[in-house]
Formats: sequence, C-alpha cells, structure tokens
Amino acid sequence: MTERSSTHTTVIGRVGSTAYVAKPAGWEFRVEYHAIPWIARRIVSPASLVERAANDFLRDFGGRVVRTADEPWRGHPARRLAYAVDAPVRERGSALFVFAGTRLYILDVTRCGDELPSDVVTRFVDSFELMDR
Repeated sequence: MTERSSTHTTVIGRVGSTAYVAKPAGWEFRVEYHAIPWIARRIVSPASLVERAANDFLRDFGGRVVRTADEPWRGHPARRLAYAVDAPVRERGSALFVFAGTRLYILDVTRCGDELPSDVVTRFVDSFELMDR
C-alpha cells in the first residue's frame, strides 16, 4: 500500500489531501480524504461538494459515467458513481464520495477488464468507518 499527501490551493483556500492506494494484480483500491476549508463549507452545500468531487475525479482519471446516484451514506451527503475508463487500458470502477464534518472522503475500487463484481465493491465500502467526524 502506498500513501500520498499533498496540499493545493483553490479559489476558496488550501486543501490538504491524503490518499491510500493498494494495487493487487488487476485491481486498485483507494481511500482519500480532503480537508475542506471552512469558507467552502459556508458557501457551498455538501451536495454540491460531492457533485464537484465526482466530476473532478472523472476528469482527472479520464473516465465516463456509467451510472450515478445521490444517496446518503450513514447519514452523510454522498454520491455513488459507476464509471468506465477505456484508455490506455479498459477499466471499470465504482466510487463513493462522502462529505462528513470537515472532510470529503473518496472510496474507489477499479478493476482492469469489463466487469466489476458488486460484492467486492460492497465489502470494500462496508469496511470503511469514520472515526473522527
């Protein structure tokens, strides 16, 4: 597993980010969290934050939407996203974007090939627990 932390400046302040990534053969499991500046939380709704995160995620990874749904996750605003990346290799993914407290969380499972077993996605998402909201 690898860990990567960074900070970048946005129009609404500095965002600190940390990502943990595991890459067993043919798979990628990712957990990220982003510290959202207080001003952003005051002027942008949680639903808009998760929507923007999902759109930026697709743009950054070169994916296209297969299906998406806004649905709360354990009482927090969230968006589920099934996506496909066709180049340089064919991949299928499922991501969950959750806004809780001062953080935006991203849980992502990607698999090379045409199919992403839903039981793997469910187990991964169900294993995640927020410790500090």
